[in-house]
Amino acid sequence: MGNSILLARILGVYMVLMAIAMLIHKERCNAIMANFESNAGLSALWTVFTLFLGLVLVNLHNLWVQDWRVVVTVLAWITLVKGIVFLFIPAHIMTHHKALHIKGICGVKEVIVLVVGVFLLYHGYYLDA
Repeated sequence: MGNSILLARILGVYMVLMAIAMLIHKERCNAIMANFESNAGLSALWTVFTLFLGLVLVNLHNLWVQDWRVVVTVLAWITLVKGIVFLFIPAHIMTHHKALHIKGICGVKEVIVLVVGVFLLYHGYYLDA
């Protein structure tokens, strides 16, 4: 359970901090996404990073169990799939982000990330530590 707790702690802190920052600085996040779309170098770097991180996470934590650890596995697979999508159809990601922004759903997405992050922190630091 060592990898599960370590990854829950790391992903939990990351998700909580990112969600709070994105909720507080919505306009800045939208500007970053607009810059991301127009900057091929940044897009390529992010693609490589996301794909690599997804591969590492899936290889470190591919546990399909019926407890909280499956959340870490699902996040690992989501990261890998996101990296693959970035690699082959990057325009799809931009279209998806714009659609969420237009519908006003972006805040909901960040709240979901915040809740999952708190859940992981709870299991990583308190419940199973």
